[in-house]
Amino acid sequence: MIDSRGSAASVVLAAGAVVCRDTPSGPQVILVHRRRHGDWTLPKGKLNPGECFPEAAIREVREETGCVGQLGEYIGAIGYEVDLAPKVVLFWRMSASGENALTDHEEVAETRWMSVPDAIDQLSHSHERDLLRGVSVVGDRTYQKPKDLLLKSWSRRWSWSRGGRAYARLLREFEAFRVELAFLEQRSHREDSSWVGAAKDQLDNVHRYLQTRDIEGGWYCLHAAQRLALFGLNGSEIKNRAQILRGESRKISSWRALAMNDLLDVARGELTVDRLVDATALRDEYAANQYHKIWLMADQLGVLFWLSLASILIFLGALQLLRRETADWSVPLVVTVVTVGILGASFSAAQSLITNSAQGRIPERVANHYVTIIRALFGATAGLAGYMFLRSGLFKIAATEQPGLGISLAIAFLFGYAGERLIAGIAASVGKSEGGPERDSKS
Repeated sequence: MIDSRGSAASVVLAAGAVVCRDTPSGPQVILVHRRRHGDWTLPKGKLNPGECFPEAAIREVREETGCVGQLGEYIGAIGYEVDLAPKVVLFWRMSASGENALTDHEEVAETRWMSVPDAIDQLSHSHERDLLRGVSVVGDRTYQKPKDLLLKSWSRRWSWSRGGRAYARLLREFEAFRVELAFLEQRSHREDSSWVGAAKDQLDNVHRYLQTRDIEGGWYCLHAAQRLALFGLNGSEIKNRAQILRGESRKISSWRALAMNDLLDVARGELTVDRLVDATALRDEYAANQYHKIWLMADQLGVLFWLSLASILIFLGALQLLRRETADWSVPLVVTVVTVGILGASFSAAQSLITNSAQGRIPERVANHYVTIIRALFGATAGLAGYMFLRSGLFKIAATEQPGLGISLAIAFLFGYAGERLIAGIAASVGKSEGGPERDSKS
């Protein structure tokens, strides 16, 4: 990997553990308060030369906490950046069989045993909190030490100017999963290893999408690779993943949650990898839909922003001309009323997009630039109609015979707002009558 300064930046490999113990009040895990960073983390550290992941995890736990014990099940991997280089940490579960004096006083300020909920709140970094949420701290199972893990090095250009947070997050997840896949491949004893080749093909696709800056395509292929890697889990790990998915299904407000529970709520002997993969695919589809709706909303709000900005500039220019033109139907006054009507409709359209996004509904047929512009421009007609209605003399708003400019503009804004709401309501009614209730976008 090449960073923005042109220097080589390879993947930093590290290992750690969720160290647990049983107490009368329930299971506890140990956290480390690092002196130099001032944060609370799980015990972890970089691999020494010639050291494999499990050996590094045991050594780091001993040095940072004084705890000793055997590693249990492999939990998973996390990825983040350190000095522009991606760092990947593989974690195991570990039951403490003893506790010695702390040796790493230079790095570690203190250690603390805490309940799992308290530890999740105490951890400083979100990726470690997410990891701990999905970990069962009971029922350890010994793990056989693997051979050294060899990784293929991939080079790519790192550019902050063209990247952004979405690109950086995808890249971190990609690097973390690459290490995890290599580990699962090395550990696997399955006769059928076709899942490894298929997962690597998907990672090649992710790599190409990263080069073309296609974030959505990269996530799609990365999730596909992660589902294929489920075939590298053992029976107990499959059970744990199923338990995590059941918890995640409670956060899903669609038919997919019911389908996930139908796949996972079976007897232990009937819980196969295929069922786990199908349930994971449903979760990934739901997450992809939510992100798709967010991007749709962001795109349309961007269109409304630029349209509103242009309307404001035209409005300010028309106000300057109004100083010389005072007639009720002068061109500057009509332009001012029209632009204020557009602003009212744009405000209504933006409010509608945000509300529908929060409720999980953004129909594809209305979430495009042309429809958004038309919805906002309809405010021009509605605002002008409101001004005509005001000038007709059918009703009076002010005590004076002729309402002033402020009243006229307020009426134009309200009519633009209400007119867009009316059009949106009619479109929604037509859509329901033709195709029934709206379903998830892209479902």
